[in-house]
Amino acid sequence: MNLLAYTKKLYEKINAYDKIAKNPYVDKGPANPFYQPKNVTIIWVDKKDDCN
Repeated sequence: MNLLAYTKKLYEKINAYDKIAKNPYVDKGPANPFYQPKNVTIIWVDKKDDCN
């Protein structure tokens, strides 16, 4: 995998997880007024063979 392709893949994954992390109602809808927003931490680790 070349650097440009890896950078695009990295951007897409970070962007997808960033959208999840910014959603204060993960797995809950905003229809429930008593639900408290949760802090979300996402750790993404690439397999060594994906980095080639």
